[in-house]
Amino acid sequence: MDFILVLIVSVTHNYYIVENYNDIVYLTEMFMISFLPKIITTMDA
Repeated sequence: MDFILVLIVSVTHNYYIVENYNDIVYLTEMFMISFLPKIITTMDA
């Protein structure tokens, strides 16, 4: 019983970590997409 409980807790914990990671990746992609044109124009100039 304890083992199953620990397993469930660890799985949900890992799930939350993955969800947070996905949010960070999403925000980073949005940041890059919004700033990429400015970076490219600065490099061209």
